[in-house]
Amino acid sequence: FAADGLASQFLFPRDGTVPLLATKALVGLQWACASLFVICLLQLRERAPYLLGYYRGLMLMGLAVALSSLSDHYGTAVCVLYIGVLLGQLLSIPVYLHLWRTGGASGRLVVASLSLYCLIILPGCLGAFGLLPLSLVTMQSAPLLDLPLMLTLHLTIVLRVREVESERKRERQQACEAMASSQRERRAFEEQSRLL
Repeated sequence: FAADGLASQFLFPRDGTVPLLATKALVGLQWACASLFVICLLQLRERAPYLLGYYRGLMLMGLAVALSSLSDHYGTAVCVLYIGVLLGQLLSIPVYLHLWRTGGASGRLVVASLSLYCLIILPGCLGAFGLLPLSLVTMQSAPLLDLPLMLTLHLTIVLRVREVESERKRERQQACEAMASSQRERRAFEEQSRLL
C-alpha cells in the first residue's frame, strides 16, 4: 500500500514524505517478522541453537532499520540487513538439508518454500548492493512471486498441524493400551493372589 504509492495518493495527497517513511520503516519490520517466522518454521530452538541467536540478531537489525528510516543512515542499515539476510540463508543450508532428510512432507515443503523465497529476494538484495540492475520487472514481480510462497507456507502449516494431531492421537492410543495392559496385569495379579 505504501510502497505502491497508494498511501500517498489517498491518505497523504499533499505530503509524500509520510508514506516514504512508512515504506522504509515497513522494510525493517518485514525482516524482523520474517526472522521470527523462520525461527518458528525451522524450529531453531531445537534444531540449531547457534542459528537462533543469529536470527534474533536479524530481528534486532530489522528493528534498527525501521528506526533508521528517520535518519540519513537508512541506506547503510538496509545494506547491512540484506547482507545479514543472505548470510543467514547460507548458514541455514545445513538445517535445510537435515530438514529435507528427516522432516517428512512438511519439512520438504518448508525447505522448498524458503529456498524459493531466497531466490525471490536475491535480485532485490543484489540490486540494493548495485550488483544487479533493478528493473521494473524485478521490482514488480517480487510481490507476485510471494503468492505461491505464501500458499506453500500455509500448506506447510496445515501439514504440521496434522502431524502434531496424529502424533497426539498415537500417544493417546499408546497411553490407553498401556492402561489396559496395566489393568490386565493387575487383575491377573489379584486373581493369582486370591488363588494362593
